[in-house]
Amino acid sequence: MKRFLSLLLVMMLAVPFFFVSNALAASAKVSFSGPKEIQAGRTYTIKYTLKVSSACAANANISVGGVFEKVSGGDGLFHDSIPNNTSKSYSGSIKVRVSSGAQPGEKGTLSAIGGYNYLEGEDIKSGSVSGGYSGTVVAQLSSTPRPASTSKPTEEPEPTPTPEPTPTPPPTEWELLSNTLGTLEQGGKTSVSVTQSTQIPVSILKMLKEKQATLELDMGTYFCTIDGANLGDLPEDMETIDLSVSMVKDFSLSTEADMQDVYQLHFAHSGVLPGCFSYRFLATEHKPGQTLYLYYYYPDSDVIEGKQEALVDADGYVTFDIYHCSSYFVTAAVVDGAAGILSAPQDPADIDAQIAAAVDAALLESKAAAEPSVGLPALIAALVGALLLGVFITLLSTRTGPFKKKEDKTAQVI
Repeated sequence: MKRFLSLLLVMMLAVPFFFVSNALAASAKVSFSGPKEIQAGRTYTIKYTLKVSSACAANANISVGGVFEKVSGGDGLFHDSIPNNTSKSYSGSIKVRVSSGAQPGEKGTLSAIGGYNYLEGEDIKSGSVSGGYSGTVVAQLSSTPRPASTSKPTEEPEPTPTPEPTPTPPPTEWELLSNTLGTLEQGGKTSVSVTQSTQIPVSILKMLKEKQATLELDMGTYFCTIDGANLGDLPEDMETIDLSVSMVKDFSLSTEADMQDVYQLHFAHSGVLPGCFSYRFLATEHKPGQTLYLYYYYPDSDVIEGKQEALVDADGYVTFDIYHCSSYFVTAAVVDGAAGILSAPQDPADIDAQIAAAVDAALLESKAAAEPSVGLPALIAALVGALLLGVFITLLSTRTGPFKKKEDKTAQVI
C-alpha cells in the first residue's frame, strides 16, 4: 500500500511538469551557415534554416545589411499546420556580394525577422523569431599553415605565385540609378526594377528631393513610388531604408481583425518614413472598381484605427500611401467601431472641375427653359441649386469612419 501511494504521488507531481514543459517547448529559431571572413568584391552563398518546435504557424523573412548586396535567393520561410502544433525544419539560401568599396573591419549582416504562434488549450500564444549572421571584411583570408617541408636543405624553395588582380565588380542597381538621376531633368520621372538589395540608399532620396523627381521601383511582386516633392527632412544618421514588405498573414493579427482581413502588409522598415511612400500591390481576391480599406491595430490599447480607403484600378492593383512602417491589414468592408478617418485623397483640381461643370449645366438648363413666362425667381432658384450641388460634391471628397473599437480605448497616432 505504501508503495502504491508513493507511485501515485510521483504521477501527480509529473502531470503539471508535463504541461509546463509542453508549453515551454514551442519555439522557432533561424540559424545561418556562412564564412566568418569575407573580402570586398567577392560573392558568397549563405544557407539558413528555420527550426520550428511545437508551433502551428511561423514565418521568417531575411534582411540584408552592412556591406552586403543581395544577388539572388533570400526567400522567406513559412510554417503552417493550423490548428495543430507541429515541429519541422525549413531551409533556404541567399547569394550576396560584398561591396567593392568595403574596408577591412566592416561587416556584412543577415537578419531573420518574424514570429510564431502556438495553441495552448483554446488560447493562441505567440513569440518572435530571431537569428542573425555577420561576416567581417578582411584584406586577405586566413589560411591553414603549410606543413614543414621534408625536402633537402639544398633544394631551392618553390616560387611564390603572383596573385591575380581582383576583378572589378559591375556597378550595383543603386549606383546605376544614381547616374540616371544625375542626368534627369528637374521634376522628371524614372523607373527601375529592383532585383538585388531592397535597401534604398538615403543618398538616392536626397537626389530625388533636390530634383523634385518621381521614382517608381518595381520590387517584383509590388511597386513602390517615391515623389521627391513629398520628402521631408532626411535623417543624417540613416544610410538606407529597407523597402521590402511581406504579405504573409500573421494569425494573431487576423484574430484581432475578427478574420475580416483579406490582405496583410508587414514592412521590414520600422517607424516614420521621411515622406510619403506609395505601395501598389495586386489585389488578387478583388475586381477593378471595388473599394478596399487599410487599418492599423494598436495592441497596447486594443484599438483598430482606419487609415485609408482605395479603389482597385483597371489593372487589378490597389495603392496605399504609407507614412509609417509597421504591420497593417486590409479589408473589403468598413470595420464597425474602428477609430480614425478613412481618407481618400483627391486632386483639388478635379473637385473644382466637378463644381464648375455642375454650375455650367444648371445655367444652360435655366437658359434653355427661359420662356417669357419664366421670370427672375426661376433663374435664381436654378443658380442656388447649382451652388448647393457644388457644396455637396466638396463634402463628398472626404469620408470619415466611425470611432471607437471598444469602450474606454483611445486610438494612438501613428
